[in-house]
Amino acid sequence: MQNLQQRLYSRFVRTEKQTLATEQEMAGALLVCCSALLVLNLLGSSGSSVVLRGLLIGLWVYAAGLMLYLYRAQAAIRGLSAAIHLGNLGWAGAIGWAAGDGNALFVLCVFIVLSAAYRWHLRLTLLTTATVVLLTLAAAHLRHFLGDATAHAADLLLIGLISGAVSNRLKGSAAQLALLNRLTADITADISLKKTMTAVAHHLKSIFGQEQVLLAFQEIATGEMFVVESHSSAAKAHWRKATLPEQHCLFFPHSFRAAALSRNGGSRVSAEDDSGGSSALLVPPGIWECFPSPALLVLRVMLAEEWEIRAYIPRASENNASALRLLDVVAAQLQPSISNAYMLRGVRNQAMAMERGRIARELHDGSIQTMISLEMQLAMLAGSERTPDWLADELHRLKNLMRGEVLSLREMMARLHPVRVNPRNLVQSLSEVTEEFRRRTAMNIHFVSETERVNLPPRICQELISILQEALVNVRKHSGARTVVVRLASSEEGWRLQIDDDGRGFDFSGDFSLFDLDREKRGPVVIKERVRVIGGQLRIQSTPGKGAQVEVTIPIA
Repeated sequence: MQNLQQRLYSRFVRTEKQTLATEQEMAGALLVCCSALLVLNLLGSSGSSVVLRGLLIGLWVYAAGLMLYLYRAQAAIRGLSAAIHLGNLGWAGAIGWAAGDGNALFVLCVFIVLSAAYRWHLRLTLLTTATVVLLTLAAAHLRHFLGDATAHAADLLLIGLISGAVSNRLKGSAAQLALLNRLTADITADISLKKTMTAVAHHLKSIFGQEQVLLAFQEIATGEMFVVESHSSAAKAHWRKATLPEQHCLFFPHSFRAAALSRNGGSRVSAEDDSGGSSALLVPPGIWECFPSPALLVLRVMLAEEWEIRAYIPRASENNASALRLLDVVAAQLQPSISNAYMLRGVRNQAMAMERGRIARELHDGSIQTMISLEMQLAMLAGSERTPDWLADELHRLKNLMRGEVLSLREMMARLHPVRVNPRNLVQSLSEVTEEFRRRTAMNIHFVSETERVNLPPRICQELISILQEALVNVRKHSGARTVVVRLASSEEGWRLQIDDDGRGFDFSGDFSLFDLDREKRGPVVIKERVRVIGGQLRIQSTPGKGAQVEVTIPIA
């Protein structure tokens, strides 16, 4: 736990700015200590050592100069604290050699021990205590006041142990608090669940000094499992479907909040509540086929009975109880924070959907009805016997223009009512979108699916619906097609959504990939962006005057 605390404290608390502030405070305290020693020496017996008095004056000048330098410095240089600490020990050694009664040396040694506890953890405090004790005994042997030195040494040991232990506890708490503040700062409802957990994985790597964290996601309703590998060398973490071995080992059936798994036995898990207890765990042997490391730390988060997320941290050395306790503290804070952000995101999306629904209803009851009425009136005027032919033609043109705008508003309304899609209902949702398009446009459109269910994340399913809607809007507005065929199929390359029409085609001829379209700045911009977001591939075949084919492929991970 000591190494973990030091890593946390160094990363999240003891910054350069904090180091400089600490040394400024310690320099002020040293100046006060030196002033007190000098005043006591000047007011003391006239037989006081001239050398000792000179050293105390020198120490006072040193402390004043150090404080002036530190308060004028802009940043702490590397090794500043250690250099000042060694300098103080040097002054203590000089005063120990010059002191006749050891009291000045004892006061200075107490200050040095307390300053070590203020700067660092227990280990360095005890090392400093041992140093000043040896210094006190050596000075006593040199100056022949062993009786007082023994008592002073015992006092220094007691002060060092107490101050070091208190400092260790306080710094550990400060480090954990800073860590949790940093973790929760990255958890907001403005970013996706994947990005949230990727940020958490980055912090876990830093805390435990590891290069890799594997995030495993399981959708409770469907049982689908996905994996995100976060490497220090990778610029971006990629979402992929869990392989068959990973599906067997990553979600072993056990309820816990944090777990420390060991290949050699002795694995333990923490309780899901705040009891602070832990219990032994029999690890499934298959888990070590996925992780070659000798030990693992596992963090588990449940989200509204919809998702179970586990973060696996491979470790090169065996875990200990302190690592499990620290991970349990992190898990206890992350669970409510991530859950609240996830639910807030859901509530926000629901509120946005309700607002979009209200706008759609207002469009339907207001603008669309008015435009339909105008369309009917234009049709009546155009068909009147008293209307000249040239005016009837213009009225027919305006009626058709009005009809097109009504269709555009209806398409906008459809987008304002987004279809909630998941892998279970994707095929049905694609069929409903095509059928709704047929009803609105009276166009001959067919939907063909070679599968009944797909294995894709809900986010990608939603994007496929949006891509189809955008493609159909483009067909109606620009192609002049009479027949459209929508196909959903699977192959060795991945899942494929294909839209064929017999219209005018694009303003280019040939077979173009997404790279070709970007290079030549052609093709539907919205569809290209959506395909790029989901990591898919786009292919467009076009023959002017003979139709076009838009094909979106989602690779199988």
